[in-house]
Amino acid sequence: MQKLTAMKFNERVSFLKVVPSSGPDPGEDVEVFLTCWCYFKNKTVYDIQRETTTGLENTINFYIRYEHTSEIDNTMQVEFKDNLYNIVGINPAESEKDFTLITAKQTN
Repeated sequence: MQKLTAMKFNERVSFLKVVPSSGPDPGEDVEVFLTCWCYFKNKTVYDIQRETTTGLENTINFYIRYEHTSEIDNTMQVEFKDNLYNIVGINPAESEKDFTLITAKQTN
């Protein structure tokens, strides 16, 4: 993959977290946990064909900066361009500590 630069981070993405409702009634609310800039790359035909054999069809990859004060986990959802996605993978670049790859699948 080509080297990512700050100039490519031109899309906004939000990470949503389910929290207990405040107040006397039981339930849950969804709140924005973190909003940041991301790099989103359209998939090639080869990528789409390869994903059908691995069970990762309809997934999307987001690259975000490695260092964030908030810890993202796979119980959260991603909101991107008015669509919701469930996180299926978080791959931080531990060696270079520059970017984290978030793989997410669109909700039905």
